[in-house]
Amino acid sequence: MGACGGSRETPAPTEAPAAEVGAPVDLLLPSTLAPGASQGVCHLDDGALACFDLGDHCATRPPTGRYASVAAQGNTMCALRADGALSCWVDGEETETPVDHALQVAVGSHVCALTLEHTLRCWGSDYEGSIADVPDGRFRQVAVGHLHSCAIREDGTLACWGWGTSGQTVVPEGTFTYVASASQRNCAIRTSGEMVCWGEREREPPGRFTRVGLTNPYACALRDDGALVCWGYELDGFVEMEGGPYAEVVETCARTRAGEVRCLRAGGRMGADDGQSRYADASGACPRAPSAPAPSGPVVRRPFIDRAMAIVRAHDWDAIESGRDEVRAEDVPAFVEEYARLEPWEDKTYLVMLLQDQHDPRMQPIYRDILAVPDCGDDSCWIARASALAFFDGNFDSFGRYFDDHALCRRRIAERRAELNGP
Repeated sequence: MGACGGSRETPAPTEAPAAEVGAPVDLLLPSTLAPGASQGVCHLDDGALACFDLGDHCATRPPTGRYASVAAQGNTMCALRADGALSCWVDGEETETPVDHALQVAVGSHVCALTLEHTLRCWGSDYEGSIADVPDGRFRQVAVGHLHSCAIREDGTLACWGWGTSGQTVVPEGTFTYVASASQRNCAIRTSGEMVCWGEREREPPGRFTRVGLTNPYACALRDDGALVCWGYELDGFVEMEGGPYAEVVETCARTRAGEVRCLRAGGRMGADDGQSRYADASGACPRAPSAPAPSGPVVRRPFIDRAMAIVRAHDWDAIESGRDEVRAEDVPAFVEEYARLEPWEDKTYLVMLLQDQHDPRMQPIYRDILAVPDCGDDSCWIARASALAFFDGNFDSFGRYFDDHALCRRRIAERRAELNGP
């Protein structure tokens, strides 16, 4: 889902006169990194936006201009100029925002901005109060996850609101200097420098930290000495990353004190732009790097498969939406192989969600298995089952009908099982 989707926004509070346009303001916790953008890992290079891709395809050319802080997630990017002027783009097209200037902006499943008066304004997709229940008062930082947000009040205490099924909106006591949110989890830095995490997969390394970044399978935190510690999927405990010392971390990308941008890659290693990053041309075609040899034989995209499976195991709807377009026909055999290794039913259904737009006949073993599993109740299950029925119908236009009508879906599953298994 797009972070700026929908039309809900928090009502405007009574505001003091805005600072003079063009006059510099003291931005709060400015960020030069926006690794969550669908167009690649984006960052500020001497005020200009640049993007690169750590995989094997092109990054989308970012908006032009000079900025002091940037945030992005999926198809939505927002940036602040030195005077606090706010600009946001959805799929590369500039979009209107309910505030013109801000001290800080955060992007997740929706967008929240900290106004010049230190109040919160949020807009975009509203669910479980993620927009309607924005708290009143004055704040000094805001973070946005998946359908929930957290913010630090001026007295240092935390407030969280929105979707809270994993406990992500139940705030810890104490005072804090920084908070990060992703999916259904949060981590915050206490005034003492110690970290606390809550929600899904809540655990944190010991020690004192200044910043923390979260994605769904990973987390990375910056110690005050510049060491970067990461943990999560594929990592054996809390691992200190090579390539430091670091000065900034957002999600699982960090900028070294020398200015290099490095990101956690599949396999648990920090990778940097190799200088071969390319932008797509006006037609969307991705030019081959001059030094790259012509491909021969089957295409092996193991790093992409690893990233995709990390998304599956994280059970992140937004990441699946943004990653679905990257799945290609040559990936299907590897996904069929991975499916056979999966144990939790929920992992299987999330993989089908990622593959939903692939109608490749080689996926038949996956869809046969989906139809054989006993009944279930969550949305990912119904998406998987409706996709399987539509696949065997040979008509993916029927997906919506099966997903919307569960009684019809159950009846057709029973009929299709009998057809597939024979008398």
